[in-house]
Amino acid sequence: MKVWLAVGLAAALLAAVGSWAALKFSAKASSGSNGALGVGLGNQTIPQPNGAQKAPAKAQSPFAGLARLPKGRPAATFSLPRLGGGSPVSLAAFRGKPVVLNFFASWCTDCRAELKAFGTVSGQVRSKVSFVGIDTTDSAPAHSIQALLASEGDHYPVGQDPNGTLASKYLVSGLPTTFFINAKGKVVGQAFGAQTVRSLDAWVHRLESS
Repeated sequence: MKVWLAVGLAAALLAAVGSWAALKFSAKASSGSNGALGVGLGNQTIPQPNGAQKAPAKAQSPFAGLARLPKGRPAATFSLPRLGGGSPVSLAAFRGKPVVLNFFASWCTDCRAELKAFGTVSGQVRSKVSFVGIDTTDSAPAHSIQALLASEGDHYPVGQDPNGTLASKYLVSGLPTTFFINAKGKVVGQAFGAQTVRSLDAWVHRLESS
């Protein structure tokens, strides 16, 4: 009887230790650079307060469970310092014209991967659709971010959102995230992860017809 009781207690102890180790590994894997738990796309996480959000038990895609702005909602207005100096970058300045609003950061590998596509498409549709970048939660020097964008042909206005204030208004929880706003100032849709020339072309066509 005592032997069986000892074996049972040992098994329970091992199970508890195993569960704690798994929990610790999971928390470490999903933590941001500052150790705060977060929701993100791969390792492109915008840190969130500890315990603020939990990943769904069975995600259908890497982006399942991420917050989305309702379609048709008026896009939040903003006026941010322009990367490199000059007049502020504001949404109001593009009133009456469709806008592709891209949240990114230089530390985000997926953001870097999509820069060339943004440079290509923005140059092709400049007269019809405005592209605007929002450099968020980024501590890199402005001149290095400018050099990165220029190297990929991205010459559209970029606003600086160092503390993620505007990103929070748009419910951005991972980078890159792109919003598509029609000429009436309403959100037509949003896309998570790195965009391609093909996907951006499709969104631009949708914006032109909305």
